[in-house]
Amino acid sequence: TTIKVRKSPERINHAHTYAGPYLTIETVSDLLNVEVNYYITVDYLAVKTMVDAIGGVPIDVPVKMRHPDPYIHLDPGMQTLDGEKSLMYLRFRSYPGGDTGRVAAQQVFMKQFLKEVLKPKNVLALPKMVKIYYDYVDTNVPLSIIGKGALSANKINLEDMKVATLPGDGEYIGKVSYYIYDEFEMNKLVRELFGEFLLGE
Repeated sequence: TTIKVRKSPERINHAHTYAGPYLTIETVSDLLNVEVNYYITVDYLAVKTMVDAIGGVPIDVPVKMRHPDPYIHLDPGMQTLDGEKSLMYLRFRSYPGGDTGRVAAQQVFMKQFLKEVLKPKNVLALPKMVKIYYDYVDTNVPLSIIGKGALSANKINLEDMKVATLPGDGEYIGKVSYYIYDEFEMNKLVRELFGEFLLGE
């Protein structure tokens, strides 16, 4: 994701490059005016391992996906993706809408993944998946919170799960590609999603 922060253009993902996850938290909090306390950095191996652990994720692949490196070879249509094919789906970039198409595809995947995780046959395996999670994930979320979440997973209603993409458009500044957010629409979206949690409200 790339954005224009304040008056000088900068990529938001550079915050992680410069100083790791805590500067990223600070940067996102500053941008959205919402307090962010936790971070999760997921290795692709975590996705592969967890998808295989639940027996795959059903996805309607929207387009023919081909790429030589990393190797991607998926045909369109409804199918159950194993761990390796899930990585292909998540890594594919060549959408008509550019990175926003990739983000939308990843949001679809996350919802479908969670639906599979929350099926009764997989809920029983959640404690084991928590261990897999910690083997491949860098996070500051305490294990006690993860454990409580796993124990109450059957109470989660995915219909209440909201996903959104920061409103804006892709733009080149010089030779560098940026995603320029629409400040008015962003603030409107943030109020809808996090109104009661806004800093200074």
